[in-house]
Amino acid sequence: ASAAEAVVAEMEGRGIRPDVFLFSSLLKTQRGEGLTRTWDAMSAAGVEPDAVAFSIMLAALARRMEPGSAATALLGRVLHALRPRHVNGYVLSAGASAITELGPRGSARQLAMLDALASLARRGTTVELARFPCKRVG
Repeated sequence: ASAAEAVVAEMEGRGIRPDVFLFSSLLKTQRGEGLTRTWDAMSAAGVEPDAVAFSIMLAALARRMEPGSAATALLGRVLHALRPRHVNGYVLSAGASAITELGPRGSARQLAMLDALASLARRGTTVELARFPCKRVG
């Protein structure tokens, strides 16, 4: 069990029901497989991610994305869970900031994140770039 799983089990043992705030805090502390297990534990507990949880996941996964990697596969699951009601400036800003940190313009990692954000648009989410804070590139 990961440290996050141990915290959740300890809280549940004391009668405290984990919520999205707890899971978001735990997601920030996880790397690698722990990130996947914490995301899965949140789902198993019936806790719906919010914009903060999605933003944490986008930022964490962007740093590890390579075509065919476990991080890329998990990103697909995260994006599948996103609904238009979850997508706000906070989530889009996390995605845009991640793009600027993914290496040289046009790199495989950067293109993978752009594809991920494009999938949001294809699912009916409107992105208004003028209101979308992000780091300047170049």
